[in-house]
Amino acid sequence: MDVKINKLYEIFLHAQDAGFDYGVTFSLRSSPKLRDFLEDLDPDLPLDWSGQSFYGMPELRKRVVETQGYNVSEDNILITAGTNEANFLVIMQTVNPGDEVVIDQPSWPQPYELCRALGAKVKTIKRKEDQGWAIDLDELNDVVSAKTKLIFACSPNNPTGAVFEEGEMKRICEIARSNDAYLLSDEVYRGLEWDGPKSPSAVNYYEKAISASSVSKCLGLQGIRTGWMATQDKELLYKSLILREDTSEVMNVLGEHIALAALKPGKYERLLEGAKEEGKRGWPVVSDWIDRSAVFDWVKPRAGYLSLPRYDLEIGSEEFCKRLLGEPYRTFIQPGIAYGCENHIRLGIGGADLEQIERGLKQIDRFIQDLA
Repeated sequence: MDVKINKLYEIFLHAQDAGFDYGVTFSLRSSPKLRDFLEDLDPDLPLDWSGQSFYGMPELRKRVVETQGYNVSEDNILITAGTNEANFLVIMQTVNPGDEVVIDQPSWPQPYELCRALGAKVKTIKRKEDQGWAIDLDELNDVVSAKTKLIFACSPNNPTGAVFEEGEMKRICEIARSNDAYLLSDEVYRGLEWDGPKSPSAVNYYEKAISASSVSKCLGLQGIRTGWMATQDKELLYKSLILREDTSEVMNVLGEHIALAALKPGKYERLLEGAKEEGKRGWPVVSDWIDRSAVFDWVKPRAGYLSLPRYDLEIGSEEFCKRLLGEPYRTFIQPGIAYGCENHIRLGIGGADLEQIERGLKQIDRFIQDLA
């Protein structure tokens, strides 16, 4: 398997080496601290595996079902090392060399790179910027065929912040069902919708759908690497468990207990509301900046901490981001070309206070003036 370094990670690794003052980070500024969960942790908790269920703590799986509104039981949940491992397990157990896979774009790049490395025939369904980064479902219906083994979609979307409505999710599930294809739905930003209710979860609408998520983004707990996959397909769940045993083996016991505490009734709602308040403070700053800009335009994100603004300049997005990272700007953003969208940048607000966001945007303005 030949997995190449995606430009997204290339810029990120370069940023880590170079250091930066302003820009994207991948967690909440107000991420919970260990002390926030001490009252829920037993100091005598054994940190070996201690014969827990291979699927993850039963209490945690039950709490996942309750907080996420899944119409399945805890027996349909496998605890994983974040959403990434859930995606990995599903792809490895459903896709073989030569299989056809359909992936939305722009979207989280992991599934595209894994499927391509496995030797699958990868088709992309382009989200329409002029339609609010929506997927043309008639086009999706034409692209998916009886040869399609897996459909991947990310909603709320990374990096555009687009969200599927319930009718759209049902139609996607109908398309998958009519072609007997698996549907893998990355829902890691679900819960951070800025207007309206939580977006629909695929597992509730189709027997071969998989909803993958975690406590990473919505609760700012990326560091404990605790997520899950939810599916009505018990056979796929079991196969994924077996593969997990041959790779990462068992879950992080301490991470499971912290996730259990974070999803506790009352605490979960408070943490989620705090995360949403952070976004509601940050996005107006970016929105006002774009309204004033003669260079940038965007589709305002409906969920999450990421957006994909378009710019009108004669410079590629990779060069744009690398030069912006250097002196004197020292500002980290990521190139749209990593998502197949040239002349766009991935602009996020996670992990920064309002002053940092404003200073980072001023550095982008400074770079554009110097470029001119």
